[in-house]
Amino acid sequence: MNFLAHLALSPDEGDVMVGNFFADHARGRQWEHLPDAIAQGVLLHRQMDTWTDQHPAIMEAKRMLPTEAGLFRGVFIDVFIDYFLALQFEVWHGEKLSAFVNRIQPTLHLGAKNHFPKAVPMIEALKRYDWLNQYAHIEGIGTTLEQMGRRFPKANPLHHGGTWLQQHRSELEAPLKQFYLDSLRQYG
Repeated sequence: MNFLAHLALSPDEGDVMVGNFFADHARGRQWEHLPDAIAQGVLLHRQMDTWTDQHPAIMEAKRMLPTEAGLFRGVFIDVFIDYFLALQFEVWHGEKLSAFVNRIQPTLHLGAKNHFPKAVPMIEALKRYDWLNQYAHIEGIGTTLEQMGRRFPKANPLHHGGTWLQQHRSELEAPLKQFYLDSLRQYG
């Protein structure tokens, strides 16, 4: 799962959501030094990642990607999940994606400021570039993956993300929607 799915499956819009969203900033056992609800969110994030990696629909979707995706298959699929979620957000969550994003951004900004200060620039960029709403567009997914790819020191295939999503959208749709529906039953 990527940003949007972790946020949408969080049980609230408070500290658990903050911990779930910023879990990658709490390496190893750093969660033990966070307030209880934030630590709970970090652990929830890790549980969701394990659930995702082991889900049969995810394994099926990874096999649909070109060989060149290599070790980045999981990254592609995590972001593609957010694409299909963004398209169906109101159906699955009873709220327009834009309303959800507007509602949670202050919580994320305050959570970053108070507990994950190194993540404040990321939250400001998330708002400035409207990342979460852009997930509803193949171009937005392509841009997201290109930006992710620039963070790696070595060449990688992430810049192909938008093209591969466009090429494989119809075959990826069923397993990724099924995965998200299963995730809603598990965490929703």
